Amino acid sequence: LLRARPLSVLVVDGDPDTADSLAEVLAYHGHAARAAGSGEEVLGEPGQPDVVILDVRLPGMDGWELARRLRGRDKPPLVVAVTGCGRPADLARSAEAGVHLH
Repeated sequence: LLRARPLSVLVVDGDPDTADSLAEVLAYHGHAARAAGSGEEVLGEPGQPDVVILDVRLPGMDGWELARRLRGRDKPPLVVAVTGCGRPADLARSAEAGVHLH
């Protein structure tokens, strides 16, 4: 079985149990994963993750604004929205913000 290289993954969710659980699953599969609870926390941390998995309904700065700001970095990460927001308008908003997968 061919495996890709381990990735640096940041899971961002306002619910600590959700963020921590997903980060643990990713770490179990060999990735360097950590959890954050808000967009402000992410922007205040050093380092550039390869992938950011986020909920768009975050406390404070929403996930769409976080995606916009991450897109402006020197090495923007792949951004994946894992959310219950699935209306066509939400999908369009994600595309506009720079979310790669919704």
